[in-house]
Amino acid sequence: MTRKRHFYRSKRIPPGQYEMHLCCDGCSSDLEDRLPSNRQDAFQVEFSTAEILGIPALFTQYRIDADTLPKGLYSYEVRGNDSLISAVEIAPDIVLNFMGTIIVCEDLVPDKTQHRWLRPDEIDMYGRSAYLRDWRCVYGI
Repeated sequence: MTRKRHFYRSKRIPPGQYEMHLCCDGCSSDLEDRLPSNRQDAFQVEFSTAEILGIPALFTQYRIDADTLPKGLYSYEVRGNDSLISAVEIAPDIVLNFMGTIIVCEDLVPDKTQHRWLRPDEIDMYGRSAYLRDWRCVYGI
């Protein structure tokens, strides 16, 4: 039995386009779902419970289509450090070191910079599974 080796290759692309890292066929399907052009419906994705800046939140590894969010909820994409172990920044659109998307019921980036740097103690991932419709009922949103 031959064991498949995972390999990555990337190519240089013009500015403004996204760089795609390709892996073996078995791994590329999940990667394609995480690309900026493939945003998911917020009501179809399974989230993990989290807390950011003391505010209850939902976290997913996928990009969420903001048009599918109910009024009063905000989504931010999370940038991880180089090893993608901890979150370092939230912003409306993250390209480099995309870690996932976080949904909250408060505007966390009200200023014009449109991003916010995070300290490790400002975000906690609890890992309990949740769906948006259930989470809204719990917090009355």
